[in-house]
Amino acid sequence: MRATVNQARSFATRVLTTLGVPREHAALTARLLVRTDLRGVRTHGLKFLPVYARRLQGGGVNPCPRIRKISPTVFDGDAGLGQVCAMHTLTHARDVAAKRGLGLAICRNTSHVSALASYLLEYVPGRAVIAMTNTGPSVAPPGGNQRVIGNNCFGFATPIRGAAPLCLDMTTSVEAWGKVRDRIDRGESLPEGIALAPDGSWATDPAVALAHTVAAPLGGGKGFGLALMIDILAAGLSGGSLSPQLHMLHTELAKAEGTCCAFLVFDLKHFPGGRSLPHRLAQWRRDIKDVKRVPGVRQTWVSGEIEHNEEQYCRRHGFPIAPELRRELDDLAEQLGIKQRIASR
Repeated sequence: MRATVNQARSFATRVLTTLGVPREHAALTARLLVRTDLRGVRTHGLKFLPVYARRLQGGGVNPCPRIRKISPTVFDGDAGLGQVCAMHTLTHARDVAAKRGLGLAICRNTSHVSALASYLLEYVPGRAVIAMTNTGPSVAPPGGNQRVIGNNCFGFATPIRGAAPLCLDMTTSVEAWGKVRDRIDRGESLPEGIALAPDGSWATDPAVALAHTVAAPLGGGKGFGLALMIDILAAGLSGGSLSPQLHMLHTELAKAEGTCCAFLVFDLKHFPGGRSLPHRLAQWRRDIKDVKRVPGVRQTWVSGEIEHNEEQYCRRHGFPIAPELRRELDDLAEQLGIKQRIASR
C-alpha cells in the first residue's frame, strides 16, 4: 500500500492535534516525518508517530512547550516535540547567518528529532548547514560491552548547481537501531560487527541485539570520537544532558528525554568562495560520477542523491507503508477515536 504526501501529512497532523499539540506544531512535525519517508528512510519517518503518541500520553513530551532563549546561542526546548524545538533553533541560526555569515544555535531539553536531512534541506539554498544531535546511551567504546554514549547523529548539506544538494545524514554507530528493528520485521539476521550480545560476541539475532542495546561505533575509535564531539558541542556547551543522562525514548515514556541538538549555518554570500561554491561542486560532482568503476558498479553517487531520487518518485507516486506499520497506525487512530486513516485500503 502507498500513501500520498497529503494523506500522510493530514493523518499525522490529526493524530498530534488530537493529543493536544497545536496545529502549527503538529503540521511541522508531520511534514518533517513524511519527508523522511519520502526520501526512503522509513526507519525514521511515520514509524515514530506511535512512539511520539505514547510519549505525549505518558507525559514525556510537552505538547505546548514554551521554548526559551537562555543565552545568545542556546534555547531550552521545555521537553517539546523535537521537530518543533529543532526547527525553532535552526531558524534562529539561519537568521543570524543572514546578518553575520555564520549562525550557531543549540537547543537543550528537547525530544527525539528523527532524521537530520529533513531539517538541512529546509534551508539549504544559498547556505551550508551542519546539524547534530545526541541520543540516549546505546553505543559501547571500542573494546567495551557496555553502552556509554548515544549513536549520536551528524548531518551536512549544501547546494550543487543543477543537481540535488549534497546531503549527508549519518549515525555514529555502524547501523541505526531503527534498521535493526526493521530486520526483526523482515525476519533477517544481523551481520556481525553491528551490535554486541551479552557475552561480548557479535549479536546475529536482532532481537538479542535490541534487548542488550549495545552497538558498535562506526569505524571503531573514529565513530566513537565523533559521537563524543557531538555530545560535547550539543549538550556540553548548552548545559544540557549528555548521552548517559538522557532518558530512553522507547521505555521511559513519562520522563522528558532531555535530547540536545545544534545547528551551524553558513550563509554563502558572506564568504569569498560562497557564491561560486555550487558551480565548483557541480564540476566536482561530474568528476565523481565519471570515475573509473569496479566491475558490476553502474554508477557512483554523491551523498544524498539516492534519497533525492526516491523523494522525487514518491512525491509523484506516493510512498510505501509497510503492513505492520499500517496496522499500528490504524490501531492508533482507533484508540484516539479518529475515523481518518493513513490511506484507503
